[in-house]
Amino acid sequence: MYPGWYQEGREGPMEFILKHEKVWKRVGIIGGVYLGMKYLVPLLIPFLVAALTAYWLRPCFLRMEKWFRIKPAVSAGIFLLLAAAGVGLALYFLGSQLWALAGRFFAQEETEIYLEQALYNCCQAAERMLGFPAERMQQTVMTQVRVMVQDMKGTWMPKAMNGSFTLVKGVGKSVAAVLITAISFVLWSGDFEKIKEEAEGSALWQQLVRLARGILEAVGGYLKAQCIIIAIIMGTCSVGFFLAGSSYALLFGICTGLLDALPVLGTGIVLAPSILVSVIQRDYQAALILAVTYGVCTLVREVLEPRLVGKRLGLFPILVLMSVYVGVQVYGVGGIVLGPLSVLVIQELWREME
Repeated sequence: MYPGWYQEGREGPMEFILKHEKVWKRVGIIGGVYLGMKYLVPLLIPFLVAALTAYWLRPCFLRMEKWFRIKPAVSAGIFLLLAAAGVGLALYFLGSQLWALAGRFFAQEETEIYLEQALYNCCQAAERMLGFPAERMQQTVMTQVRVMVQDMKGTWMPKAMNGSFTLVKGVGKSVAAVLITAISFVLWSGDFEKIKEEAEGSALWQQLVRLARGILEAVGGYLKAQCIIIAIIMGTCSVGFFLAGSSYALLFGICTGLLDALPVLGTGIVLAPSILVSVIQRDYQAALILAVTYGVCTLVREVLEPRLVGKRLGLFPILVLMSVYVGVQVYGVGGIVLGPLSVLVIQELWREME
């Protein structure tokens, strides 16, 4: 008599594995994609971004070479200069707006009086709603603020100084990554045709090209859908801040739209405090406008993202929403992109397996 799996009439381990070969392959693909996205992709991001950008701009560079005899590497360098100029102008605009806003705030002599008046209004509102004495509440808050300032001088400032080194280190890594990406982009653009000719001799080339083409088309569609959503939210927030009477409506709208692309934070990180400040100032019309703006932005993200992204990726909206949520839980903040991208890669690999 055979023990365990080897008893007569029962499958052995190898028979069981072979019988469910497709299932194990699918599980292996899921595990491989997870490990690749978690550990390999972060290391290769500069080179992947450079390669994808060179691939998408390749038709334009080839036309430049045909019409003006400009080599693709030179065209790539010109593109980088123009892109750097555009980003620089955008940062200059945002920086000047922020600087003007900060200068306007700190240059006011009555700033402290304004803050005390805002706190007084808040305490008065709390007294009307909850019955707490407004004057005692204001004194308690001011005492806590003074204690907090003293603690900041004694403990928070040294921690901030220590954290500044980490910040500088992170900025250095980011600058290095940008430089590596730019150099890789120029090299990819210059040698793209040669690399393609060398790779076409490989037996796996056609299969890899077919897989990569499907992924690239879906990734491009995903990024396009995200840009559309962010642009709509930027416009909505800019209009909302303008109607609420803000002098920096465009600045606040752009910043809010960019923050909306991040999970957890979203538009609420800007709109919720703005609504609270408007209520404290008793500007209920502005508070109502900003609250409506917040609701519209939330509705736009919740409705358009699953539909647009799902249409671009060929997935049901619920699967897109699940992929974003699970991606954030597994990969962190980058999961908002890596989550749907992982589902896409798994889907393409499963198709190739069939």
